[in-house]
Amino acid sequence: MGMKHLLITLLVIGPVLALASHAQAQTAKVIKVKGQQAIVQFPQGTSPQVGQQINLGGGGVSDSDGAPMAGLGSRKNSIGLGLNSLSFVNRSSKSNGVTTSTSVTGIALNGRYGWNTGRMEFGPIVRLEYSSADNSSTRFMGIGGFFDYNFNPNVSGQKIVYAGTGDLSFGQSGTKQGSFDSTSTVIALFLGGSIKWFGLSDSFAIRGDAGFSYDSSTPDSNSATTNVGAVVRAGIANYF
Repeated sequence: MGMKHLLITLLVIGPVLALASHAQAQTAKVIKVKGQQAIVQFPQGTSPQVGQQINLGGGGVSDSDGAPMAGLGSRKNSIGLGLNSLSFVNRSSKSNGVTTSTSVTGIALNGRYGWNTGRMEFGPIVRLEYSSADNSSTRFMGIGGFFDYNFNPNVSGQKIVYAGTGDLSFGQSGTKQGSFDSTSTVIALFLGGSIKWFGLSDSFAIRGDAGFSYDSSTPDSNSATTNVGAVVRAGIANYF
Protein backbone atom coordinates (compact mmCIF):
# COMPACT_ATOMS: atom_id res chain seq x y z
CA MET A 1 0.00 0.00 0.00
CA GLY A 2 2.88 2.38 0.68
CA MET A 3 4.17 2.20 -2.91
CA LYS A 4 0.66 2.60 -4.26
CA HIS A 5 0.09 5.77 -2.27
CA LEU A 6 3.48 7.17 -3.33
CA LEU A 7 2.73 6.64 -7.03
CA ILE A 8 -0.66 8.30 -6.70
CA THR A 9 0.96 11.30 -5.01
CA LEU A 10 3.64 11.70 -7.70
CA LEU A 11 1.49 11.19 -10.79
CA VAL A 12 -1.90 12.55 -9.77
CA ILE A 13 -1.79 14.82 -6.73
CA GLY A 14 1.67 16.25 -7.51
CA PRO A 15 0.73 17.83 -10.84
CA VAL A 16 -2.39 19.37 -9.35
CA LEU A 17 -0.39 21.03 -6.58
CA ALA A 18 2.19 22.19 -9.10
CA LEU A 19 -0.54 23.73 -11.21
CA ALA A 20 -1.77 25.77 -8.27
CA SER A 21 1.64 27.41 -7.82
CA HIS A 22 2.83 27.71 -11.42
CA ALA A 23 -0.18 27.95 -13.74
CA GLN A 24 -0.69 31.15 -15.65
CA ALA A 25 -2.60 32.14 -18.78
CA GLN A 26 -0.57 31.45 -21.90
CA THR A 27 -1.38 34.70 -23.70
CA ALA A 28 0.66 37.47 -25.28
CA LYS A 29 0.08 41.21 -24.90
CA VAL A 30 0.48 43.75 -27.71
CA ILE A 31 2.22 46.79 -26.17
CA LYS A 32 2.96 48.91 -29.27
CA VAL A 33 1.55 49.05 -32.80
CA LYS A 34 2.80 50.81 -35.94
CA GLY A 35 0.85 50.02 -39.08
CA GLN A 36 0.87 46.23 -39.55
CA GLN A 37 3.80 45.79 -37.15
CA ALA A 38 3.56 45.34 -33.40
CA ILE A 39 5.73 44.72 -30.34
CA VAL A 40 4.37 41.71 -28.48
CA GLN A 41 5.21 40.79 -24.87
CA PHE A 42 5.13 37.05 -24.15
CA PRO A 43 4.47 35.57 -20.67
CA GLN A 44 7.26 34.05 -18.60
CA GLY A 45 8.08 30.46 -19.46
CA THR A 46 7.63 30.87 -23.22
CA SER A 47 10.42 31.07 -25.81
CA PRO A 48 9.50 33.50 -28.63
CA GLN A 49 11.61 33.21 -31.78
CA VAL A 50 12.19 35.43 -34.79
CA GLY A 51 9.84 34.33 -37.56
CA GLN A 52 7.46 32.57 -35.18
CA GLN A 53 3.89 32.58 -36.51
CA ILE A 54 0.94 33.56 -34.32
CA ASN A 55 -2.43 31.97 -35.06
CA LEU A 56 -5.01 34.77 -35.12
CA GLY A 57 -8.01 32.46 -35.20
CA GLY A 58 -7.66 30.60 -31.90
CA GLY A 59 -9.19 33.13 -29.51
CA GLY A 60 -8.18 33.30 -25.88
CA VAL A 61 -6.69 36.83 -25.97
CA SER A 62 -8.33 39.82 -24.33
CA ASP A 63 -8.05 43.56 -24.84
CA SER A 64 -7.08 46.03 -22.11
CA ASP A 65 -10.65 45.97 -20.73
CA GLY A 66 -10.76 42.19 -20.57
CA ALA A 67 -13.08 41.78 -23.57
CA PRO A 68 -12.38 38.76 -25.82
CA MET A 69 -10.64 39.45 -29.12
CA ALA A 70 -8.86 37.47 -31.82
CA GLY A 71 -5.43 36.32 -30.70
CA LEU A 72 -3.07 33.45 -30.07
CA GLY A 73 -4.18 29.88 -30.61
CA SER A 74 -4.56 28.04 -27.32
CA ARG A 75 -3.10 24.70 -26.21
CA LYS A 76 -4.57 24.80 -22.71
CA ASN A 77 -6.53 21.55 -23.14
CA SER A 78 -6.16 18.39 -25.17
CA ILE A 79 -8.00 15.23 -26.15
CA GLY A 80 -5.83 12.35 -27.23
CA LEU A 81 -5.84 8.72 -28.31
CA GLY A 82 -2.79 6.50 -27.99
CA LEU A 83 -1.92 3.06 -29.34
CA ASN A 84 0.54 0.89 -27.44
CA SER A 85 2.41 -1.79 -29.36
CA LEU A 86 3.24 -4.73 -27.11
CA SER A 87 4.69 -6.86 -29.90
CA PHE A 88 8.09 -8.40 -29.24
CA VAL A 89 8.07 -7.15 -25.66
CA ASN A 90 10.22 -9.30 -23.43
CA ARG A 91 8.55 -9.13 -20.04
CA SER A 92 10.13 -10.37 -16.85
CA SER A 93 7.50 -11.72 -14.45
CA LYS A 94 7.85 -12.64 -10.81
CA SER A 95 5.32 -14.77 -8.94
CA ASN A 96 5.76 -16.76 -5.73
CA GLY A 97 9.45 -15.88 -5.77
CA VAL A 98 10.02 -17.38 -9.25
CA THR A 99 11.11 -15.13 -12.16
CA THR A 100 10.21 -16.03 -15.74
CA SER A 101 10.74 -14.28 -19.09
CA THR A 102 7.83 -14.16 -21.55
CA SER A 103 7.32 -12.84 -25.07
CA VAL A 104 4.08 -10.84 -25.21
CA THR A 105 2.06 -9.77 -28.23
CA GLY A 106 -0.82 -7.34 -27.98
CA ILE A 107 -2.20 -3.84 -28.31
CA ALA A 108 -3.53 -1.24 -25.89
CA LEU A 109 -5.63 1.87 -26.45
CA ASN A 110 -5.33 4.90 -24.19
CA GLY A 111 -7.86 7.73 -24.25
CA ARG A 112 -6.91 10.89 -22.37
CA TYR A 113 -8.05 14.39 -21.54
CA GLY A 114 -5.35 16.87 -20.55
CA TRP A 115 -4.71 20.28 -19.08
CA ASN A 116 -1.60 22.09 -20.31
CA THR A 117 0.32 24.82 -18.45
CA GLY A 118 3.18 24.93 -20.94
CA ARG A 119 5.76 23.05 -18.91
CA MET A 120 3.31 20.49 -17.47
CA GLU A 121 0.44 18.44 -18.88
CA PHE A 122 -1.77 16.12 -16.86
CA GLY A 123 -5.22 14.62 -16.72
CA PRO A 124 -7.29 11.40 -16.58
CA ILE A 125 -6.83 8.38 -18.83
CA VAL A 126 -8.87 5.32 -19.79
CA ARG A 127 -6.93 2.22 -20.84
CA LEU A 128 -8.06 -0.87 -22.76
CA GLU A 129 -5.60 -3.68 -23.45
CA TYR A 130 -5.53 -7.10 -25.02
CA SER A 131 -2.41 -9.28 -24.94
CA SER A 132 -1.40 -12.89 -25.40
CA ALA A 133 1.55 -14.91 -24.13
CA ASP A 134 2.23 -18.64 -24.38
CA ASN A 135 -1.22 -20.25 -24.43
CA SER A 136 -3.07 -17.53 -22.54
CA SER A 137 -4.79 -14.25 -23.36
CA THR A 138 -5.46 -11.27 -21.09
CA ARG A 139 -7.94 -8.40 -21.26
CA PHE A 140 -7.51 -5.30 -19.12
CA MET A 141 -9.68 -2.24 -18.49
CA GLY A 142 -8.59 0.57 -16.18
CA ILE A 143 -8.65 4.26 -15.35
CA GLY A 144 -5.94 6.53 -14.00
CA GLY A 145 -3.93 9.65 -14.72
CA PHE A 146 -0.94 10.86 -16.77
CA PHE A 147 1.70 13.53 -16.28
CA ASP A 148 4.11 15.09 -18.81
CA TYR A 149 6.96 17.43 -17.96
CA ASN A 150 7.85 19.36 -21.12
CA PHE A 151 11.54 20.22 -21.46
CA ASN A 152 10.55 23.06 -23.81
CA PRO A 153 7.15 24.72 -23.24
CA ASN A 154 4.21 23.32 -25.18
CA VAL A 155 2.83 26.65 -26.39
CA SER A 156 1.44 27.93 -29.68
CA GLY A 157 4.20 28.15 -32.30
CA GLN A 158 6.32 25.27 -30.97
CA LYS A 159 6.69 22.60 -33.66
CA ILE A 160 8.42 19.92 -31.57
CA VAL A 161 8.04 19.37 -27.82
CA TYR A 162 10.20 16.93 -25.83
CA ALA A 163 8.94 15.59 -22.50
CA GLY A 164 9.39 13.11 -19.72
CA THR A 165 6.14 11.21 -19.26
CA GLY A 166 4.44 8.81 -16.89
CA ASP A 167 1.02 7.36 -16.31
CA LEU A 168 -0.61 5.23 -13.66
CA SER A 169 -3.81 3.20 -14.00
CA PHE A 170 -5.88 0.84 -11.87
CA GLY A 171 -8.35 -1.76 -13.10
CA GLN A 172 -9.43 -5.35 -13.57
CA SER A 173 -7.97 -7.94 -15.93
CA GLY A 174 -9.31 -11.27 -17.05
CA THR A 175 -7.00 -14.09 -18.15
CA LYS A 176 -8.04 -17.14 -20.14
CA GLN A 177 -5.77 -20.17 -20.36
CA GLY A 178 -7.41 -23.15 -21.97
CA SER A 179 -10.73 -23.64 -20.17
CA PHE A 180 -9.54 -21.82 -17.06
CA ASP A 181 -10.55 -18.18 -16.44
CA SER A 182 -9.22 -15.93 -13.69
CA THR A 183 -9.56 -12.26 -12.75
CA SER A 184 -7.01 -9.95 -11.17
CA THR A 185 -6.75 -6.46 -9.74
CA VAL A 186 -4.01 -4.61 -11.63
CA ILE A 187 -1.87 -1.54 -10.96
CA ALA A 188 -0.04 -0.46 -14.15
CA LEU A 189 2.75 2.14 -14.35
CA PHE A 190 4.56 3.54 -17.39
CA LEU A 191 7.65 5.80 -17.28
CA GLY A 192 9.58 7.09 -20.27
CA GLY A 193 10.18 9.88 -22.75
CA SER A 194 7.90 11.52 -25.29
CA ILE A 195 8.09 13.66 -28.42
CA LYS A 196 5.13 15.71 -29.75
CA TRP A 197 5.23 16.94 -33.35
CA PHE A 198 2.97 19.80 -34.51
CA GLY A 199 4.13 19.69 -38.13
CA LEU A 200 0.65 19.43 -39.67
CA SER A 201 -1.19 21.96 -37.54
CA ASP A 202 -0.53 24.23 -34.58
CA SER A 203 -3.29 22.45 -32.64
CA PHE A 204 -2.80 18.84 -33.80
CA ALA A 205 0.06 16.70 -32.48
CA ILE A 206 1.46 13.33 -33.46
CA ARG A 207 3.02 11.78 -30.39
CA GLY A 208 5.55 9.02 -29.79
CA ASP A 209 6.50 7.49 -26.42
CA ALA A 210 9.16 4.97 -25.43
CA GLY A 211 9.90 3.62 -21.99
CA PHE A 212 9.24 0.85 -19.51
CA SER A 213 6.03 -0.55 -18.09
CA TYR A 214 5.54 -2.05 -14.68
CA ASP A 215 2.36 -3.74 -13.55
CA SER A 216 1.38 -5.70 -10.50
CA SER A 217 -1.61 -8.03 -10.58
CA THR A 218 -3.29 -9.74 -7.66
CA PRO A 219 -5.37 -12.77 -8.72
CA ASP A 220 -8.42 -13.81 -6.74
CA SER A 221 -6.72 -16.71 -5.01
CA ASN A 222 -2.97 -16.41 -5.69
CA SER A 223 -0.08 -14.18 -4.67
CA ALA A 224 0.77 -11.05 -6.66
CA THR A 225 2.56 -11.19 -10.02
CA THR A 226 4.74 -8.34 -11.27
CA ASN A 227 5.69 -7.68 -14.90
CA VAL A 228 8.34 -5.36 -16.32
CA GLY A 229 8.86 -4.70 -20.02
CA ALA A 230 9.83 -2.17 -22.71
CA VAL A 231 6.98 -0.41 -24.52
CA VAL A 232 6.82 1.76 -27.65
CA ARG A 233 3.60 3.62 -28.36
CA ALA A 234 2.21 6.24 -30.72
CA GLY A 235 -0.77 8.56 -30.56
CA ILE A 236 -2.52 11.71 -31.70
CA ALA A 237 -3.85 14.66 -29.74
CA ASN A 238 -5.96 17.69 -30.53
CA TYR A 239 -5.22 20.85 -28.50
CA PHE A 240 -7.70 23.67 -27.95
